[in-house]
Amino acid sequence: PARAVSAAPCRKAVRPLPRSVISRADDTVEGIPVSGPGAQPDPADLKQVVDAAERVPANISQDDFTAFYGILQAQTAEEAAGKVTELVDSGRLTEGVVEAALTTLTKAEQKGEPDEVIQTLRAVFEYLLEAYAYVSAPPSLDAVDDVVRRLGDMEQLKEKDEMKMSDEQFEENAVKEAANAAEITLEQFLEDVNKFLASMEEQDAGFEDQVKQLLSQPGADTPEQREQLDQMRAMRKGAKEQMARVNGILGRCIAA
Repeated sequence: PARAVSAAPCRKAVRPLPRSVISRADDTVEGIPVSGPGAQPDPADLKQVVDAAERVPANISQDDFTAFYGILQAQTAEEAAGKVTELVDSGRLTEGVVEAALTTLTKAEQKGEPDEVIQTLRAVFEYLLEAYAYVSAPPSLDAVDDVVRRLGDMEQLKEKDEMKMSDEQFEENAVKEAANAAEITLEQFLEDVNKFLASMEEQDAGFEDQVKQLLSQPGADTPEQREQLDQMRAMRKGAKEQMARVNGILGRCIAA
């Protein structure tokens, strides 16, 4: 079967989870209500599903599965996020942990387990996948973050009327310095940014498909839910606009 996530390049140091990722546990790890506000899986049902799945994944180590199981035993979203952070800090958040979550989810879906159980397992899998993708991100993604930070600094300098150069020169310096810090060429940086943009387009399409499925659930199409989804759309749009801006600056630098 296909791997849940692709092998990521080795990094020089562990990349800590940012608060923006950790805080998503409040919305994900506790599960998505599908049969009324606040619906949660029966702990006994969840344990039964996980115990059954533990005998299935022959390609997953016991350590990885134990790490995943420990997250499910958390009593709160904050505790679950803390367990994931511990895995990150100790270098134990591996592809195997993510695959353990995916395997358990897949088996639960195949067996027709209760919706609350499936939604919780899916939420844990998606949270782990996001955390793993973040800590194993390529250097070019760090460079994008660096550029965005520098561009934010530029706006502050402009507000204080302390800019010593044109916007274009500041932007070009920002991408060059970020690429240098990440030890990548401008050409490699641009190639990776193009890949990121393509991936974001695919993710947007997948997001809208998930929205349709979510809103089709009984009682899920509420003003509060739609407001939350609109906020998520706005965040995704903003991230894509930032990536496109970096793409444009890189193209300008290389063409110069």
